[in-house]
Formats: sequence, structure tokens, C-alpha cells
Amino acid sequence: MAPRQFGATALSRLAAASTRRARWVLGGWLLIAVALNVVVPQLEKVVARDATPFLPASSASIQALGQMDKAFGRGDGRSIAFVVLRGPGFTADPADQAYYRALSARLHAGRAHVADLQDYTTQPSLQTALTSADGDATYVPVSLRHPVGSPQADQDVAWLRQAVARDRPPDVHGYVTGDVASIADLTLEIQHSIGRVTIVSVAIIIVILLLLYRSMLLPLVPLATIGVGLLTARGLVSLLGQSFLPVSTYTGTFLTALVLGAGTDYTVFLISRFHEAMRGGMNARDGIVESVRRIGPVVVASGLTVIIGSACMVLAKLALFNTTGPAIAVAILVTLAVGLTFTPALLAVMGDRAGPRPVRAAKTRAARSSGGWAAVATLVSRRPLPIALASVAFLASLAAFWPTLHPSYDTRQLIPASVESSQGYSVLSQHFPGNELRPDYVLVHSDHDLRNPSDLAALEQAAATLGKLPDVAVVRGITRPQGQPIQQAQLGVQLGKVGDRLGQAGSSLTGSSSGVSRLASGADQLAAGAGQLSSGTDRAAGAVDLFLAGLSREASGLGTATSATSGARDGAVQLRDGAHLLAAALRDAHDQTGSAVRGLRDIYAVLATDRICTTDPICRVARTQLHRIYVGERDRLLPGLARAAAAAQRIGDGDGSLAEGLDRLRAGLHRADDGIARLAAGERTFRHKLGRLAGGAAALARGAGRLPPGVSRLRSAAHRLAHGLDRASTYLTSTAQASRAAGISAFYLPASALGDPRLASARDYYLSPDGHTSRLMVYHRNDTSHIGDEQHAAALAMRGTPLAGAHLSVTGPTAVDDDIHHLADSDLRLVALVTLGAVFMILVLLLRALVAPLYLLASVVLSYGAAMGISALVWQDLLGKPIDFTMPLLAFVILVAVGADYNILLMSRVREESRHATRAGVARAVTATGGVITSAGMIFAGTFIAMATSPVLGLAETGTAIAIGLLLDTFVVRSLLVPSVAALLGRYNWWPGDRKRAIAPSLRGLRSVTDDRASADRPRAAS
Repeated sequence: MAPRQFGATALSRLAAASTRRARWVLGGWLLIAVALNVVVPQLEKVVARDATPFLPASSASIQALGQMDKAFGRGDGRSIAFVVLRGPGFTADPADQAYYRALSARLHAGRAHVADLQDYTTQPSLQTALTSADGDATYVPVSLRHPVGSPQADQDVAWLRQAVARDRPPDVHGYVTGDVASIADLTLEIQHSIGRVTIVSVAIIIVILLLLYRSMLLPLVPLATIGVGLLTARGLVSLLGQSFLPVSTYTGTFLTALVLGAGTDYTVFLISRFHEAMRGGMNARDGIVESVRRIGPVVVASGLTVIIGSACMVLAKLALFNTTGPAIAVAILVTLAVGLTFTPALLAVMGDRAGPRPVRAAKTRAARSSGGWAAVATLVSRRPLPIALASVAFLASLAAFWPTLHPSYDTRQLIPASVESSQGYSVLSQHFPGNELRPDYVLVHSDHDLRNPSDLAALEQAAATLGKLPDVAVVRGITRPQGQPIQQAQLGVQLGKVGDRLGQAGSSLTGSSSGVSRLASGADQLAAGAGQLSSGTDRAAGAVDLFLAGLSREASGLGTATSATSGARDGAVQLRDGAHLLAAALRDAHDQTGSAVRGLRDIYAVLATDRICTTDPICRVARTQLHRIYVGERDRLLPGLARAAAAAQRIGDGDGSLAEGLDRLRAGLHRADDGIARLAAGERTFRHKLGRLAGGAAALARGAGRLPPGVSRLRSAAHRLAHGLDRASTYLTSTAQASRAAGISAFYLPASALGDPRLASARDYYLSPDGHTSRLMVYHRNDTSHIGDEQHAAALAMRGTPLAGAHLSVTGPTAVDDDIHHLADSDLRLVALVTLGAVFMILVLLLRALVAPLYLLASVVLSYGAAMGISALVWQDLLGKPIDFTMPLLAFVILVAVGADYNILLMSRVREESRHATRAGVARAVTATGGVITSAGMIFAGTFIAMATSPVLGLAETGTAIAIGLLLDTFVVRSLLVPSVAALLGRYNWWPGDRKRAIAPSLRGLRSVTDDRASADRPRAAS
């Protein structure tokens, strides 16, 4: 009784039904294929309408981009493109500038595609930033309404290019570039590559089939199978893509390659078993059913590995993966259904014409073709351990280069140089600094208005910290619009200015023109005038005595009195003038000292709010001393000078009255000639008053004599104050110089400075209108991502400041690349684990063992590592090309799934040939499957090597990596490594299952199986 078969009965019934209703089956499949391609739109059109964004909306960079657009734009921008314009003397040519203004107006009017833009037509202050130094090039940042990688964004880019091309002067070249344009160009190039890849793949398949079958008729079977399978799969994926199945750029290309390769492989496997059955004496119809019964479970298991492996990609977060995998799974499912129904029906219609005719010649060719594989089988069975070690060493030596593979996430490096976006980047690199269009936008969002000195200082501190990171070329922001901190707002500069002003204040106190010096000069003049007044009054008293002694000498005496009163008047005038001069000097000193006191008040106010000065003990002590000087001058010196000036003014006013009285005296003496009698009667009264005048003048002289020493003491105090101001000036100036030399950045920018017209464009660009969000633009010297370092550095810089709790986020092209990097790595780990687990379970269920599935899975992983190592050597090291980040994951899923197919076919034949996996049984399995698996592997590899003809670097790299991995699977893993390990393990291959149970019964009538089976299954000594 034959052992149980793994689904063979159901498959044989399906094959029998297909052969009985062969023409109906063929007609039905053809009708389905045609209907799906006539009624349903083509796959490329469905892809173009799919709204799946390249990155998920939950990505940090995408969320930050939305926040930035909401804060600085209208809130509906989802991606950024750049219009690059170049022409000789573009900014000076009137025609070119007229075109620029018209283009700006068109872009502003294109609200269906454009969310916002920055141009110097509406914002003249941006012209310097957006124009090259030579004036030949400019660029316009344009915010688009749809996310990067979505078909709608591709349409936005197409509209933008039409707008740029409209009415463009002949000497002006226009380009639309940026990540969104690069993705659009990449999508277009991939679509153009599908036809070329398909043609090359079919040509390779035809050549290999002709060499395999050496017949013009038999290759039509696999060609018809893959033709119907491809048409049906594309139509079904298009139909499902219109409802719930997401599709993307890579869907069409990889769907085509896998359907062509898998469909051909399944057909070749079936035809091989069909030919074996017919050579065993069966007729065509029975041979078809028998071949499906025996190879069907293997084909189904092989298809399931690819289906489940591809379906696992739905777990990926990157749209490129989660939209490609499910579509491939649907396509392989369709291909599997076509291979198990359409192919048997077609073989039934062809009948004996599809068989190995003549049988004798076929046997001769089969023997000739199997001769090489028989030698390989003999070598493996006799020397399994050396072959296994050599195979592992060879694959491991190639896989050793796998860690050197560094995928690139920069779309600029992954697109052809001939496309428009690449040309735009090239123009920018010629006229602008590197990475001009790829800054990182560090967003600082706070719950309060940032337009105050403390928050502006914190933003400058964050910008300075970011500027010190490795490979950062320049940082721009509200505090450094041109990449350098605003010179006037640096505390070192402010300290230097304050120090200079203090020095000037000290000089004004001690210089020859200072108020204190003028006060001293007035006091000296007052003392001299008071002495002259005292002398004059003495002389006046003597004159009166002479007058009284002899009225007889009226004429001469009167002249003497007149002369004496004239001298007294001169002294009084000198006293009045000196007092007035003193009052003026005191008021001047009061005003000068008041200016100095106000300067000290401003200096202390700046230092009192400075956190650096608070933490610096030297600066803190100096600030305290400065406050004491300020308070002393304000509360003591200024009031004293004011009172002294008032007193001097009163003295001057009193001396003026005295001079006026002496004038009247002199007039009276002149009238003495007319009233000599009255003069005699009043001479005693005059003498008494003149005595009092002499006493007052003497007292005034004594007081005025004491004034110069007081003023001298005031001058000494002024010198001491000037010395203190000089010391403060020297300290502040030296502190400013030291801080600049040490790179210490202290920043003070008052909120009122933001109203300065020179800061208008920077304020609008770096601060949101509500003042709650600020952005810092970080430019790098290279394309390495520093997103994590930037966030960490900004957070540390703002620790302990009012912005310590602000929300930080980063967006921009590099941030997008960084998100792609993390998501791609995460997707690779997740999809790899799930795929390995799924394939392992399929192997366990099919082989009903644990040992064989473990080393089979390990072998395909090793061949994958070897393929990655070769890719790193060839593409990265030899050709100097960047590795597309999509290649490792796509290659892993396909190589593991397809590589497991060949191992499934081999190991199922091993178990069929020998229940205990003896070395003879392994040898027979290698001999029987060598030609078929090799042909299948070459066909599958050929469909992927055809991708190397694509100008898209990612397709070329992925195609060659998969082709290399398939060839390694075919010629090393399946031919040498797996058979040698199976021969070494023997019956333990099937542990812990029933080692006596076969996966399928041997074909009846095959001498290679029936001859000497008992002896073949007996364990043999190792050779």
C-alpha cells in the first residue's frame, strides 16, 4: 500500500478534471485574461491613481513637516519642491525678470497644486538668499499639497514643470527638483523600464527553453502559461488595486519578473515529471495526472513560500514594501492556479507532441544530460563532509563582505543623471553651496511667545550648540539670519561698548573741560574777587574819613570818594561774576554726573539680567560694586552739586545788588556839588553803612577763601570716581575680549529689535506669526544624517532656560532619509523574521521533520548573505555606486522564498528515492533533479538579470542581487551544500517525524528507483 501523499489526491483530481475539460479550461483562462485586461484599467494607471504616500503619516519627519507648514504657511503643504532657474545674468536681465514675475504669479494662482511658495517678487528681502552670488541662478521653494511618493504629488510635479516651461525665455533653463521630484522621476523611469525588462526576460526564457528542450513546440507550453498568468495576474491586481489592494511603483516590475520566473519554473517542473511518466510507459493523459500528483505538492509548497514570504511584506511600514508584497502574493497565487490547471490542459491538448519523442532518443538525451549531474552526485555521496565544509567556506567568505554593505537613503544618488531632478541638483551644486536645498529644519515650539530677550538668547544658545556638531557647516535662525550671530546682540560686544562709555565718563570727570575743573576755576576767581572787594571797602572807608576831615577840600575829597566808590563797584562786579561762574560750573558738573549715573544704571540693568554674569563670581562682584557706585552718585553726589549750584547763584544775585548801590553812591557824589549841606548832615549815616559794608566784604572774603579747599576735595572725589570708572571699563573691556577669544557666546536681543526693518525677512522666515514656533536651519557638509544628534544637542542647549519644556522636532530631506533608514531597517528585521518563520513552517509541514527544515533555511540565509557580499563588492566597491535601500529587503524575501523552492524539490525527491536518505538515495535525487533545477534556476535568474538593463539603479541592483543569489542556490546550495549535509545526516534528516514515511511513492516503472531498492536503503559505510 502506497504511503500517504501530502495533498496529492486533491491535486490529481484537479489535474484529471483539467485534462478532461482541457479546451474549456484553456478557453476559460484566456477569457478571464482578456476580460481583465479590457474591462479593468492597466496596472500602471491604477498605480498612478493610488494615494498611498511614500512614508506613513506617522513618521516624525512628515508630522514635523505638517507642523512647520501649519506654523509658517497655510497648513495644507505636504511636500517641498524647488524650481531652479538659470540663465546668463538672470537677475539683471529685464526679460528674465519679467518671466520670473509671471512664473511667480502662475504658481501663486495654482492653488490646486501649490500650497505656498517663497519668491522675491512678493518678498523682495529674500532675493539675496534665493539668488546665487554670480547672479546667474535662483531657486523658488514651493510647498505642494500632496505627500512625497503619492501619485497626486507626481501630478503636482508635472503641473509645476508645465508652469515653468510656459513662456520661458530661450536663454533660461528651468528645472523642478527636490525629493518629491526625484521620486516622481524615479516612478516614471520604472514604468518605462517594465516593457524593456519584460522583453529581455522573455528573450532569456526562450533561449534557455530552446536549449533545454531542443524543440520549437515544447517551449510554447511554458511561454503560454506565463503569458496567461501574467495577463491574468496584472488584471486581477489592477482590479483589486481599485478597491482595497494598495499598489505602488515597484509593483509592476517585480510582479512581472516573479510571474515570468515562477510560472516558467512550475511549468518546467511539471513537464519534467510528465516526461518521466511517459518514459515509464504511461500515455499522455495519465502521465499528466501522475505528474501533477507527484510534483503538485512540491509546486504548491514552493508557491506558498513565495506567496507567504511576499505577503509578509504587508507588515512593513514603508509603502514601497507593503504595496509590492501583497500584489506579488496575489500574482503568484494566480500563477500557481494557472500552472496547475492551464498547463495540464495545454499538455492534454498537445498530447504526444508534448512528450519526449522519440522515447529512445529522449532517453539518450536524458542520459547524456544527466551524466554531469551523476558525477556531481557521486562526488557528493562519497565525500559529503569535505564538500559541505568547502561549500560553507565559499559562501561564508562571500558573506563576510555583507557587513560592508551600506545602503543609501538619499534619492538624489539613486535616480539616473539624465532626469530633470538630477539636472536641477547639478545646477544648484554649480551655483550654490553644497546641500543648499537639503537643510534640516529644527523646530522649537513653545506654549508662549518667543519674542523676548530670554527666549531669543536660548534660541541662539541652541543654534551655537548645533553649529559645533561634527560636519555641520552653518546654522541659520532668527538670531543668526546669515549663519553668524547678530554682532550687536552679542554680550561681549555690548560689554565692550559699556566699558568704552565708562572710560569716557571717567575722562569727562577729570579732564580739563570737565565740570569739576570748571568749578575749581570759578572758586579761585570768587576768592580773588572777594579779596578785592574787602580791599575796596577798606579804601572806601578811608576816603570817607578824608571827606569828613575836611569838607573844605570838597572838590579834591569828592574826587577821591568818587574814585574809591568806583573801586568798590569793581570788586562787587568781580564777586558777582565769580559767583555766577561758580553756579554755572556746578550745574554743568551736575548734568555731566547725571549722564554718567544713567549710564551706570543701564550697565547694571544689563548685567543684572545676564545668567552668565550671575554664575561668574568675578562678574557678580563687579556688578555689586558698580551698583554701589551708582547708588552713591545718585543719592549723594547729585543732590550736593545741585545745592552748591543754587547757593552760588544766590551769592551772585546778592553781589549784583551791591554793585548797583555803589553806582547810586557814585551818582550822589556827583550831585554833592549841589547838596553839600545835605552831604554834611548825612555823613555819619554814610560812614556807619560803609563800615558795615567793609565788615560784610571781609566776611565774604573769608568765606570765599574757604571755597577752593572744598572744591579741591570735590576734585579728589571726582578723581577717585573716575579711577573706579576706569577700572570698571578695563574689566568689562577685558571680559568682552576674553569671552570672544574663548568662544563664549552670550546673547541679548531686546524684543524691540525684531521691529528693525533689517530683521523683517528673518523674523517672518524663522519665527511664526504668533511667535510660538521658531525654526533653525542646519546645513551639513555631507549627506550623513545627524537628526538624533541635533535633537539631543538642542535639548541640552535649552536645558535650564525658559525653553526647557519646548517641543523639538526635525524635518527636511535628511530627516525624511533618516525616517526611511529607520523604517527600512525595522521592516527588514520584521519581514525577515516573519518570512523565515513562515517558510520554516511550510518546510516542517511538507517534510514532516525539524532537522532538514532548519539547515535548509540556514542554507538560503547563507546564500543571501553571499549575494549581499557580492553586491557590496561589485556595486559599492568596484563600480562606486550607492546601494539602494530597497534592495536588501526585496532580495531577502525573494531569495529565501525561491531558494526554499529548489530545496523543497530536491529534498522531496531525496525522501522519495530513499526513506532513510542514504547516500545512494541522495545521489539519485541529485542526478534526477540536477538538470531541471538548474534550468529553473537559470530561468528565474534570467528574469531578474534582465532588470540590469533598467537605468534605475535600485532595479538594476536588486535584479542582479537576486540573480546572483539564485545562481548560488542553484549551483552551490542545492547542488553541493544541501545534498552533502543530507548525506551526512542520513535518517536524522527526518527527525523527529516517522523516518519510514515517504512524502510520495516512487514512480512505478522507473528502474533508477525500483532496482535494488532494499540494498539502496540499507545504510552504507562512509566512503
